[in-house]
Amino acid sequence: IGALTFALFTFCFAARAGPQTVRQKRNPGVKRITIAYLLNGNEFKSEDATLNSVVGKWLLDVQKQAQLRLKQDIKVEIEFKIGSFNLTNEEFSKNLQTWISMGSCGSESLMHAGSVLGEIKEESTYWPSQPHIICVLTKLKLYQDDFINLLGYVRHRTLCYTSVPMLLTYTPSSNVENAGNILSELVLNSTASGSSPVPKEYFDKCNENQFFQHQYVLPSRHRSVTQNGEEERSTDARIGTTLALRQSEGTRRCFSDV
Repeated sequence: IGALTFALFTFCFAARAGPQTVRQKRNPGVKRITIAYLLNGNEFKSEDATLNSVVGKWLLDVQKQAQLRLKQDIKVEIEFKIGSFNLTNEEFSKNLQTWISMGSCGSESLMHAGSVLGEIKEESTYWPSQPHIICVLTKLKLYQDDFINLLGYVRHRTLCYTSVPMLLTYTPSSNVENAGNILSELVLNSTASGSSPVPKEYFDKCNENQFFQHQYVLPSRHRSVTQNGEEERSTDARIGTTLALRQSEGTRRCFSDV
C-alpha cells in the first residue's frame, strides 16, 4: 500500500481524527462537487484547519468566486461541498518537504506539483471512501516541467468518475477573485474534456455520489485512464502550460532541483 498507513473510513493524509463537514440544502438542478481539503502541516497550524479561521473564510470566498466563474463560463450551477478540512498528518507532511526545490534565479522555494498529485492519486485508490476532489493547500508556489510560480495544478481528468487530486496556493494578500478563477480552471481541467465547453450533463455523475465507494471507470466515449498511464502523464505539460499562461504567474523554469 506504500509508505502511508490508512485508517478505515478516514481521509488518511489528515492529521485530525474526524472531518469537519458543511451541511448545505439541496437545490434541484445544482451540481454538487465534494472537496476534501488538506492543509500543508508544515505551513499551517491546527487552528487554521477550521472554517471559522482566516484560512477557512478565505477558502469559502474562493469557492464562491469559482462557482460564479463556472456558471459564467459553462452555464452550469455548481456547488462545492467541503467534505473535510484538515491538516496533513506527520508522515505526509514530511513527504511534502522532500518535494520542495530552492530557486536559483530569484525564485523562492517551489513545490513539485506532479510528485504531490501522483502520491495522493496512488494512495487514495486504497481509501474505502473518496471525495470528488482532494485539494492540498500550500503557501508555496508550484513548478512542473518547464514552468515555475504556478498557483494551482491538476493532472488527472476523471472528475465525477474517480477522485481527482489538486494543488492550490494560499494567497491571502492577492485578489480572492484571482484565486477563485484558478480553482474554477482547475475544475474544468479535471473533466474528461479538459476545458470548456463542458456538457451540462457531465456533472450529473457527481450528483450520484458525494463520495466514491470504489473506483469508477470512464465510459468508452471518453479518454481511457489508467493509474500512472502513459496517456495520462502526457497531459501534464499542456495543463500546466494553460495555467501558467492564463494566470500570468507561471514563468519559464530557471533553477536546479535539490
